[in-house]
Amino acid sequence: MACTIPTSIDAGLTLNSLVTLTAYPAPDWAVNLLLRGPASINLALTPDGSGHRLHVDAATTGAWIAGTYAYSLRATRNGGVYQVDNGYLVVRPNMADLADGTDLRSQARRTFEAIEAVNERRASVGRGGSVINKQEP
Repeated sequence: MACTIPTSIDAGLTLNSLVTLTAYPAPDWAVNLLLRGPASINLALTPDGSGHRLHVDAATTGAWIAGTYAYSLRATRNGGVYQVDNGYLVVRPNMADLADGTDLRSQARRTFEAIEAVNERRASVGRGGSVINKQEP
């Protein structure tokens, strides 16, 4: 199985990948990619020789909500549904839609940097035991 589901994609760009599943060749098998996260996205792959083509145009991906999605790649035939692959992928924001000054750091990164800034100021106070941001009575 040569499964080429990307680990990340950029909203606003065309997604085009050939998924080769030797145990589930096209056109005998239909393959769908289900994404669940900030939104629910269902994609039907199209037969391409014995492989399956994952093609999504830029206008469609441009409307996707950025975030982390769980995915399930499923093959179906004669009423049977089989999970071929699963995992996570990140949809990055559409760069064409971002305003000037947009902060692209994750919540974890912003929190870490805020804590780091507080720690650095305390370290610079010295041995006097002064506390930064101490409120006066």
